[in-house]
Amino acid sequence: MPPPETNPQRSLSDDSVGRVIADTQSPRTRESLGRDLASLGVSYGDRLIVHTSVRSLGWVNGGAIAYIQALMDAVSTTGTIVMPTQSGDYSDPGSWRHPPVPPEWVDAVKRTMPAFDPAVTPTWRMGVTPELFRTMPGVVRSNHPSGSFAAWGANAAEIVADHGVQRIGEESPAARLYDLDGKVLLVGVGHDRNTSFHLAEYRAASTVYVEELMPLVVDGEVEWTEITEIEFMDDDSLLSLGKAFEAKNAVATGRMGSAECRLFGMRSCVDFAVDWLERK
Repeated sequence: MPPPETNPQRSLSDDSVGRVIADTQSPRTRESLGRDLASLGVSYGDRLIVHTSVRSLGWVNGGAIAYIQALMDAVSTTGTIVMPTQSGDYSDPGSWRHPPVPPEWVDAVKRTMPAFDPAVTPTWRMGVTPELFRTMPGVVRSNHPSGSFAAWGANAAEIVADHGVQRIGEESPAARLYDLDGKVLLVGVGHDRNTSFHLAEYRAASTVYVEELMPLVVDGEVEWTEITEIEFMDDDSLLSLGKAFEAKNAVATGRMGSAECRLFGMRSCVDFAVDWLERK
């Protein structure tokens, strides 16, 4: 029998782990990442929506577990951590493109799709950190089949409650975090991963809306329902918006481990984006 897997960077190949180790000056730990967060300006009581490339941190003793624990330590139980935990495969299979399914499969996939369960349904293409975070003790998750958020801490329950049919609209955890004057933390990622900009899209008068099918759960069964959603900005537009936002607003920058980080107010981010979108 082979020895048990002991490398905490489990999602990477041996060669990839070796490169990460070679590029890391010293081991990152829960404690060292916590010190980096404090230097960036994260403090007890903060309500953070976090977007992360955990690999960008360098080699972390404990991997994503130690990273998440450092986030929790930084805000304490008086604060709140929020992460998107989307399951994009809980959507109309007729619209799938990366990859598509054969057209003759669509009806069968829709008919047999399991009901979304916040406690069980995994994230999809979100990376190791949100997938691990949603399973940790004390974390609660909203009930949107494709656009859920998970939260931990003092305001977690109220943030994820009553998530409406639109992914990031006025009845979403993102809007609740805006109301609570939350902050955005980008760790090793750019504004193309900044979910808060999408909340601004719902608030901008210029936004384009489309109709789509959503596998909502009604009395425990999947019911395909037509809803109105926005046509989300592409990554290039999000990056352009982020560059414009940073040129006009206060953004704290620093490093957490090896990762370049940004910390800023969610309200200033969303309000700026609404104005930028309407002017564009």
